[in-house]
Amino acid sequence: MTASPRRNWQRAGKPATATSSGSSISGPACNSTTARHSMPRTSNIRSGCISAKKAKGLVADISEVRAASPTQVEILLKSPNSDMDYVLSDLHFAMVPAGFADWTKPVGTGPFKLTVFQPGVRATAARNEAYWRSDRGHVDSVETIVINDLTARVSALQGGSVHVINGVDYKIAPLLKKDPRSYLVVTEGKQHFSLPMDATKEPFNNPDVVLALKHAIDREQMVKLLMAGYGRVGNDHPIAASDPNFNPNIAQRAFDPDKARFHLKKAGKSDLTLELHAAPVAFEQAVNTAELFAQSAEAAGITINVKREPDDGYWSEVWMKQPWVASFWAGRPSASMMFSSVYASGAPWNETHWKNESFDRKLAESRSLADPAKRREVYFELQQMIHDECPTIIPAFASWIDAARQEVKGFVPNPNFLLCDHRVAERVWLSA
Repeated sequence: MTASPRRNWQRAGKPATATSSGSSISGPACNSTTARHSMPRTSNIRSGCISAKKAKGLVADISEVRAASPTQVEILLKSPNSDMDYVLSDLHFAMVPAGFADWTKPVGTGPFKLTVFQPGVRATAARNEAYWRSDRGHVDSVETIVINDLTARVSALQGGSVHVINGVDYKIAPLLKKDPRSYLVVTEGKQHFSLPMDATKEPFNNPDVVLALKHAIDREQMVKLLMAGYGRVGNDHPIAASDPNFNPNIAQRAFDPDKARFHLKKAGKSDLTLELHAAPVAFEQAVNTAELFAQSAEAAGITINVKREPDDGYWSEVWMKQPWVASFWAGRPSASMMFSSVYASGAPWNETHWKNESFDRKLAESRSLADPAKRREVYFELQQMIHDECPTIIPAFASWIDAARQEVKGFVPNPNFLLCDHRVAERVWLSA
């Protein structure tokens, strides 16, 4: 990909790239794939296989996509964006042929062809012989099975009925690590847990109430008791310490009941009673995190009533609907994408409904900066603004823990997401 000068991007494809249906991908396919995300949003669902136009915010600055040749597309932007290469690598932008519309018969350019899809049960795929990469897609077929129960997943791995599992519980991980039949794949990446508050609702529209809550949670206790060493304390902004754009100058916020009481008093409250909605689907330790928070907050005169919600329907009926909820984020390839997806005023996943004109302006300015050092300075400011002003608590960054049978080779972590950034099936092979 080339840019000139960050407003005009040209993307070259591999000649004669074939889809899983046998047709060829060309410039118009890139056009229609990108345009798909600019359509009006039809849903608010974040989980599962529904993208719900949630990538729309990432392509809002695209004014035109046109085929420059059968293997090249030209992307014209309304304003410069130095991160456009990262944006187009997002999982939402998987390539489909021009005119594609039938989601019951998916067509793509990946290493496998879907053969069976039973939502919530299983999916099978066969190797796409026309796939263009020789270093991917080593196995003949892949079956993905839904096993929601944690113990059952581990038992399936140990018994040999599956080769790979995800979502290994932090407390089970040390025991599974000792099993000679399997091994762990630990990804210390950008995943973080959050407790977002609705900035438009009482009392979360009061900055001192928010600061009181941020000082009333014992982050160290959470990481120690709930994460078994597979996590790190968070500091109320979404950029991980491993990210090159992480701001190390922000003082770590600590558990301080006295400071929490101070902010409560400034807010005109001597005590406070709140309801926090949580479910394991948000993150496995969400309910326990909420309960620990309730215990530590008592010392500051804050009563937190934990409402455990069912997993089913959590993302559509609770998240971004209730005033205070549990959530999680996998992180994004770049800091700018994380800010644009969750914290900008018009972000599709703005789970706090926080709007800050200064933040939006600085974020837009950062995209036009070609110098990485200057962009980094702005990213530092944006992290500080989220830490200081955004009504969300980010108590911890957490490792992804996957596991595999010993005969599975080539399984390595990717810092963006679990299961090799969801590409484990195309990367691994089985030893004889």
